[in-house]
Amino acid sequence: MGSLADFCVAFLLIGSMHLIVTTADPNSRRTIELEKGPHGVVWVVQLSDLHFSVHYPERALLFRELVGKTLAMINPTLVLITGDLTDGKSKDHLTMRQDENEWREYHDTMKDTIAKSGLPEDIFYDLRGNHDKFGVPFPNGSFDFFSQYSISAYLNRTGNVKSITLLNNGWKHLFVGFDNSMTIGLRGPTNLFGHPTDELISELDVELSQWDMQLSEPVTKVAFGHFPLSFTAATETGKRLEDLFAKHSISTYLCGHLHTKFGRNLQRHHIQLSPTSKYFQQYFQLNAHDIAISNNEKQFCSSDNSSIKEFWEWEMGDWRKSRIMRIIAIDEGHASFVDVDYKMMSWPLDNTSITIPTIIVPTFPLDSRMMQRMSSLVAQECRFNNLSIHGSIRALVFSANSIISVKAKLYDSISGKLDLAMEMKMMKHSDSIERGDLYIANWDWKMFMDPSPNRYWLQIEAVEDSGKHAYSQIRPFSVNLKAAPLKWTWQEFWVMGCHWSSLYQPLLWFIFVFLLALLLVPKLLIFYVGNENQFNRWASNILNCKGFGNFLFKIPSWIMLEASRNRPIWWSQLLHLFYLIFFPWFHGQVLVKDSRNGYMSHKGWTVILPEFMIPQSGIGVPDVLVIVLPHLYLVVFPLLCVVSSLAAEKVACQMHYLLKSEKKEVEVLVKRTVDTRASEDCVTPNSQLNDPKPLSPKVDNVNINRLSTLFSEHYAKACTASCIHCNRWIRKALIGVCFLILWSHWKQSKALVYAYGAKAVLSSPGFVWPVPLLLALAVWKTKDLNYISNA
Repeated sequence: MGSLADFCVAFLLIGSMHLIVTTADPNSRRTIELEKGPHGVVWVVQLSDLHFSVHYPERALLFRELVGKTLAMINPTLVLITGDLTDGKSKDHLTMRQDENEWREYHDTMKDTIAKSGLPEDIFYDLRGNHDKFGVPFPNGSFDFFSQYSISAYLNRTGNVKSITLLNNGWKHLFVGFDNSMTIGLRGPTNLFGHPTDELISELDVELSQWDMQLSEPVTKVAFGHFPLSFTAATETGKRLEDLFAKHSISTYLCGHLHTKFGRNLQRHHIQLSPTSKYFQQYFQLNAHDIAISNNEKQFCSSDNSSIKEFWEWEMGDWRKSRIMRIIAIDEGHASFVDVDYKMMSWPLDNTSITIPTIIVPTFPLDSRMMQRMSSLVAQECRFNNLSIHGSIRALVFSANSIISVKAKLYDSISGKLDLAMEMKMMKHSDSIERGDLYIANWDWKMFMDPSPNRYWLQIEAVEDSGKHAYSQIRPFSVNLKAAPLKWTWQEFWVMGCHWSSLYQPLLWFIFVFLLALLLVPKLLIFYVGNENQFNRWASNILNCKGFGNFLFKIPSWIMLEASRNRPIWWSQLLHLFYLIFFPWFHGQVLVKDSRNGYMSHKGWTVILPEFMIPQSGIGVPDVLVIVLPHLYLVVFPLLCVVSSLAAEKVACQMHYLLKSEKKEVEVLVKRTVDTRASEDCVTPNSQLNDPKPLSPKVDNVNINRLSTLFSEHYAKACTASCIHCNRWIRKALIGVCFLILWSHWKQSKALVYAYGAKAVLSSPGFVWPVPLLLALAVWKTKDLNYISNA
């Protein structure tokens, strides 16, 4: 430990060249005074979802080679690593538990990266993600390797909340990070959500309000954590992080977790205008901007808008596959970001000669898609703040080479294409010494006032001494502070727009009630009707009528009614559904290896911790939705439909044979058997009988044999070889669907076997085996077309 202490002290001394650090409690709250830098401007770096893995060593190798050099060039004030530091997965991604070798790799990689960056170690802040808690029974235990190998562990940051205030020439920039991972860390896949507690909410409230009483200097508040708010549950008392962030009007919440496989537009604007909008926002939001902005100045300047409750949520890409680093800049309270995409860069074969390309971060004017929608517009219309910052275009330029010129290019899109409207040379700010290079160009911003938020576009160009040109990403701006639309793809909406912790219970009970209704309502209708002949006449009319409406409503209704008459199939489905509602689904090894098994239901996991004998129940809600909802919607519901269709197909074929056979002799036999046939196997089309009044003599074996003979004798001349009923093509298609359901169920069962142990999962009666057994029962009970069945 002595070498580690020397290492920390050395870098603290290096960092003291441009930082003055004052702190009363280094474990929870710090204040850093910045010197020799641009007035009112700070920038930090965010990294997330590193997923260092023993199976993929290139992740840590590239991190060592690239990130340290980039940090040395950028020279950020803080480096925020927002969770999923290690992967915690087997090579097939099915078994999830902590691997100490991965944590050693993280420790060594960060040590090398910090050394190459030349930055003080204490400006690095790392947080737990869900992968860092796979199978960890409780924090700070022997299996909690974060508490042993993380940067927070080195610096004895043991709390769940970290607060850092950056002081810069009259501006305060407050960064508050927090760990809201599961207290009892379940193994995946049922470890997916953030779980804040009431104590954590209270602690965050205190930290975010620490400067509220000092109104002499403006404060910009930024929160950072691992989980997006769409994947964060409410506390036990119903408190939510988004309500807390809106209360304190933070600028932005920085997070990770989702990765860029869902899209690169994972940003969401949160605003609370009324109780009605708040009610809908707890379930979903259709686009990144969901509230229409009125341009009525009187409405904006009303007393109701004196304090706008809004903030941005910015989820960044992952290092795991996308190799993304994010730079967040705050210029006099205006936050913006730029992503550094290492995969888009071209690198020489010789790693020793790697040179990081020039990075440009425009800080003003803001991207009109990313600005605060309501508070910015209110400030503009009501003149609440000083508009002096409008007088200059500002950009940070980071380069390992000398920059000889920087230009701002303004484009006009009114013609339908981007036409260069103005080009201005930018000058290096006089305060840009040691800490970073800020370039400024004065302009007549009133020339670019326009009601359209995306008419004008900005791009910054920098030229290195080697003659190489670097460009910022072109983006729209609005000096009127009008927000441009930001739309999601369906994948981005799926993960950012849907608040899954709120949707879980409605979706769960909707499918349960719907499935019960499909089983019970037809049974009650048959019991209510009571008249066999009336039902048979109705069924015959349905099968003979045509039309799209008949296909959509009448035939599905008849299918469910016929399925409810097949007692073995109907009772099996009902018992299966009641088991899923009231009993555990399966057992499994949900914590560390060799721990006692727990069991899971739609109410969460019930586990016994290794050190305690008292069961802990309700753990992992709503995380279990990744198992519960796919099983109910993609397996159980299709299972009910296909099993019911098999039962109805058998009856339809029997009715078809009767309709195509010689009627007179068949009618006599049908009249003698109609009142006593098994209700689940046969339906007689009485609408085809000459005499609607059925006969009810006792059924004898002679009549049964004669009827069976009639079926076989008249089959050849009743239909052609291509008849879908006689060849039972519908049944064959339904059996194909059965195999698809089995394949889907097998994939989910296989994943659970690898995740929670084969012996425990396969020995659980309620999850793995009912599906194949029900399908086998339905296929077997519907294979023969016996007119009278004792099934």
